[in-house]
Amino acid sequence: LFGTAFVAVESDSMAGSEKDSFQRGALLKIDILSEMEKYELKEGDIISFYETVNGRRIINSHRIVDVWNKGASTVFITKGDKEGAPVDSHSRRFEDVIGKVTACTDGLGNVFLFIRTGTGFVVCILLPCLLLVSYCVYDLVHTVRMQKNAEKESDKEKLKEELLKELRAEGKIPFEIGMENEKKEEK
Repeated sequence: LFGTAFVAVESDSMAGSEKDSFQRGALLKIDILSEMEKYELKEGDIISFYETVNGRRIINSHRIVDVWNKGASTVFITKGDKEGAPVDSHSRRFEDVIGKVTACTDGLGNVFLFIRTGTGFVVCILLPCLLLVSYCVYDLVHTVRMQKNAEKESDKEKLKEELLKELRAEGKIPFEIGMENEKKEEK
């Protein structure tokens, strides 16, 4: 979204004593970097990158502890902030880097992690959609009924007026009967 991504933190590998460390359940704001901006990354920056874990490609975020320039390719050595965490076993290739973590909101990521669960999907997505559709159906049925009732009332009034005109024309009722409505309309 406009060069920014938001990611919920699923592990505590960055729970450390640094001022920009973060816990599981935080929501990270990541600025997506262009190729040129990746060259400006330095030791101490927290980056988000693609990583394969158990055959699944995930997004991970760790701090850069060293930058190696190997000829035409740059490699980032990363490590989590958690006390006693070792340096990551794989270096981060330039093309695997997504962006730089620029902000963190503690706890907000838990909302997104919950939504990704089966219960969260039902409670936060499916149930509100069903309620919205139910309300729309109710409103449509109510509107159609109101329209039909209004048409019936209108038909009754027209029929009543025609009957009164006919009876007046035949002289069966005095001209003044039934004229109350017409006098009200004239005022």
